[in-house]
Amino acid sequence: MSDHESTRDRILDAATQVFAASGLAGARVDAIAKAAGCNKQLLYHYFGSKAGLFEAVVLRVLASRPPISLSSQEDVEAQIAESISDIRKKGDWVRMLAWEALQSEGCAIAAYSQRRAMLDESVTEIERGQQAGIFDKTLPPRFLLLAMMGMSMIPWLLPQHVRLLTDMDHDDPAFLDKYGELLAKLMTKLSKPDAT
Repeated sequence: MSDHESTRDRILDAATQVFAASGLAGARVDAIAKAAGCNKQLLYHYFGSKAGLFEAVVLRVLASRPPISLSSQEDVEAQIAESISDIRKKGDWVRMLAWEALQSEGCAIAAYSQRRAMLDESVTEIERGQQAGIFDKTLPPRFLLLAMMGMSMIPWLLPQHVRLLTDMDHDDPAFLDKYGELLAKLMTKLSKPDAT
């Protein structure tokens, strides 16, 4: 890895933590530069602006996500398990999404075209699953994907409700096992093709 790549990665790591803690609006370039061990001019050199840095963090997370694959019912269950595991490893990402939702109403969505393309690929995969009889064809694919995403992320978005309802922590392996089993059962029930 070159010095350029190493410095860029350090800045992205630091920015991920600061954005997760404060959101785009609350993050300070000075704090990101300090956490990365560089000056803020270097940050501007690589990313142009705080918004450019936020977009770069989003793009890096997207690049690390494997594409969705739903060619069988077992794939649906595996995808749910992978989703929960992925979200657990990327708690900062979920917090960034929460901040983005709170702070960006009426604003442009960072990395819009790349994010939309990734989601469109997932919708296409769900449509393939509908054609193969894995999902009920009457379920709108975009809404089904939204429901799947919401169910996967909710423990990290509302960890206090996990404690209130289950007396467990949202990242406790025992909770994750039980919650993953529930999601797999729910998706199995939701995805059974309509007999009519």
